[in-house]
Amino acid sequence: MKIKQILGCFISVFSLSTHAIAAPNTSSTVVSNVQTVLQTCQCPNCDLSKADLSGFQPGNGAAVSQYAFGKNYSSQAMVTCKFNQANFSNANLSNTNFVTANVPVDSIIGKAVFIKANFSSANLSNSQFGYADFTGANFSNAILNGASLYVCNLSSANLSNASLLSVVSQRSNMGGFGSNFSSANFSNADLTNANLDGNFTQANFSHAKFKNTILSTSNDDYAVTAGKAASSPADYFKGTNFSNTDLRQVSFEFPDMAGNPEVDLSEAILCHTIMPDGSISNQNC
Repeated sequence: MKIKQILGCFISVFSLSTHAIAAPNTSSTVVSNVQTVLQTCQCPNCDLSKADLSGFQPGNGAAVSQYAFGKNYSSQAMVTCKFNQANFSNANLSNTNFVTANVPVDSIIGKAVFIKANFSSANLSNSQFGYADFTGANFSNAILNGASLYVCNLSSANLSNASLLSVVSQRSNMGGFGSNFSSANFSNADLTNANLDGNFTQANFSHAKFKNTILSTSNDDYAVTAGKAASSPADYFKGTNFSNTDLRQVSFEFPDMAGNPEVDLSEAILCHTIMPDGSISNQNC
């Protein structure tokens, strides 16, 4: 078991992890691909397995000159990062920073695309992402302890067996909505001290570990994904699978509702689920 210092984007925590970090991949292809990433922040369909990209901060401070985004680079330029279907399996992306400003909306990273990228067993602890698209990405068995996800799209992403200790997903100060976790797979994930804000419809939390976990959602979160307002509070967790979980360890929050009412899970999948009041529900078993 290794002791790792997890310094979150907006929080600081220490965590113990049993996940092993793979030795860096020194094959000529991966080494060349890493250089491409450092120089352009783009490498779609690349093999970056076991690559060491720890501390990569495209466009941030001293990294501007180091990674040279064009001869006429200026602080106002917008950087587009593209990694569609890239293979980051067992890679080290700890301390990566794709948010270059204290206010993420002011970041020079205009777009960060990781659609269907493979992060299985990768280390993304202390990483920062803003407005990134992880649709269909594979984070199974990945380490995201202390990571920050600001208005990201993780719809249909696979986070099964992932370590998500103290992960933070903040809502937008402008749009009022958070990240999109619809149809994401959190089965067997560890969400201890996680604070997630977004849309959780159809998400799978079966066998997930909750402890001091916050799940926050709103009508804005629902509407951005569904394209319409929720017809009732039950829509917020419609089709969400909480089978074999202990919801006594979850704080459900609704920032757009006065008084933060009790969660309505009448449309959720509950099977051997310990409810917030301690009762057992087998709804939709």
